[in-house]
Amino acid sequence: MEKKVIANVHGKVVNVVIRETASFLKTSHYSYGQIYISCPFSTSIVTIEKYLNRVYTEKIIQKFPNEFLYGKDFCYVLGEKRRLIRPFSYQIPEKKDLIVRNDEELQKKLEKFALDIFTSRVHFYEKEMKTYSHQVKITTMSAARGKNYIRKKLLTFHWELIHFSVYLLDAIVIHELSHDFVPNHSKKFYEILYRFCPDYDERLKKITFGVKQ
Repeated sequence: MEKKVIANVHGKVVNVVIRETASFLKTSHYSYGQIYISCPFSTSIVTIEKYLNRVYTEKIIQKFPNEFLYGKDFCYVLGEKRRLIRPFSYQIPEKKDLIVRNDEELQKKLEKFALDIFTSRVHFYEKEMKTYSHQVKITTMSAARGKNYIRKKLLTFHWELIHFSVYLLDAIVIHELSHDFVPNHSKKFYEILYRFCPDYDERLKKITFGVKQ
């Protein structure tokens, strides 16, 4: 289970995703411009903030954008900010608005969007990289953004990647398809990866710190 909270880290407001565990702050990492920690849901925000201020430097935290990937009334989809409208709201929905009742419904819609776009991009790069056809699934991962199950010809991607532009998503697709040729992260693997995505490092950095485009 997950819970989202807002924390003040080195004077900056940061989105924190708590993954519930029995032990206190078992793991911690950052991606998508937010910090993921493992601890009991009952852990106080003061304790969490003390921990994050100790673990992360101000230099790292300042790289996070000032605007989150999502909020109470907005959500980024493919790098574009879209309004969240509640059913029976006084607001008049527009074509790009997302009508959702709660966070669970929003996630389901984003997962569907992610499946459609990743399937399309995978098929495109299968032809570009001259590799075989894959099944595509969307899931929640602890830290990885994507995974290539080579024997199953299956690619999985983290649903939260849907917040970013197609240009950035392509870097993750190319990374996973490069594993069709080299299963590890050796020098040969990166030669293939950089051949199809020369600016991979810059794209990955944007995804890590939550830059949408």
